[in-house]
Amino acid sequence: MYWNSTRKKWSLRRQGRVAAHATSLALRGCTFHIQPGAQARVRSSGKKEVHAWIRGEVVADHQHLIRVLDGNEIIYNPVTCDSFLLITHRDGQEVRRSPILKAAWVIFFPNGKVRTAQVHNTAKERV
Repeated sequence: MYWNSTRKKWSLRRQGRVAAHATSLALRGCTFHIQPGAQARVRSSGKKEVHAWIRGEVVADHQHLIRVLDGNEIIYNPVTCDSFLLITHRDGQEVRRSPILKAAWVIFFPNGKVRTAQVHNTAKERV
């Protein structure tokens, strides 16, 4: 998965090709990937290039399963970051930025934001 800044949607790749676009999506068993050579080209040229993505298993019916945990935003900026970063907030204030390589669940929102999530599997725990 990666944010398509032209379409303002998430692009889902399968076997190296874009298979679909989505406004929101959930993945489980996620790993975070950055191609260092492409990242260096982006930094030196200033031109956009897909070189970072999150890989995981697509959860088709995710809306009723997921409650987002407040303060666990994931960011990546090729100019300022060497890796994806997990931003932790407490009482509305950023308290920590730490590299993230894996996550159990990741939610992709229509505004291009990405967050980790906690999943509840029973109907009475639906949010």
